[in-house]
Amino acid sequence: MQVIRLNSFKRDWKKLSPAIHVKAEKALRLLITDRAHPSLQLKRLQRLPDYWEIRIDIQYSLISKIAGDTIVFVAIGAHEILDRIN
Repeated sequence: MQVIRLNSFKRDWKKLSPAIHVKAEKALRLLITDRAHPSLQLKRLQRLPDYWEIRIDIQYSLISKIAGDTIVFVAIGAHEILDRIN
């Protein structure tokens, strides 16, 4: 499994609180090991079918692209990050 973190994701990550880091790290590990895990609430974005949303908690999401054995972390943050994704 190859994991790529875009600069946009890295910038977003730095803005998150330590408590969200813990939740996000758990979700990231699950995504890498078991994409079908129900707690991820993994869903394809309707307007951008190449992108996937993973819920971190009620307020935060992670946006990624998944292609075969490669996961690209695009953005992470409050649900408004969806507005930034083209």
